Amino acid sequence: MTTYGLRAQDVQIDVFTSGPANRPTHAVRATHLPTGLVADGGLDQSRLRSRERAVRSLALKVESHLIAKSEGRA
Repeated sequence: MTTYGLRAQDVQIDVFTSGPANRPTHAVRATHLPTGLVADGGLDQSRLRSRERAVRSLALKVESHLIAKSEGRA
């Protein structure tokens, strides 16, 4: 289980790198496989910060989706 309540096997992380070799910028996209929800971590020179931001955002989206689904709105 990850820090934000998502199971690790349910999350796919994609990392994109751009910029010069000595100062690359990383963008991270996290996808929740069971629901298909996607969250981006933004551009940052730290891959770890981008990943944390993406997973945190994804966890909030999944939680909102599950709440809406239980209330019959999704």
